[in-house]
Amino acid sequence: MAHILLFGKLAQAAGWRAKAWPLARPHTVAELRAALSADCPAIATLSNRAAVNRVLCEENTPVSDEDEVAFMPPMSGG
Repeated sequence: MAHILLFGKLAQAAGWRAKAWPLARPHTVAELRAALSADCPAIATLSNRAAVNRVLCEENTPVSDEDEVAFMPPMSGG
């Protein structure tokens, strides 16, 4: 199972911060995002970035059962 982490407003909207997510086959970040949004529609409207195994990634990045995938709101620095 992939280990999913949500941060900030995403975690608040979903009501959880970490969850094991079963993947029947390899997925992409976009497919995983769609599955999470279907499970919790409140997070579908929130802008976010993804990181796979602590590296920021693109929507077409593959995700497997052993991966940690974090979704977080946009960051700004100062």
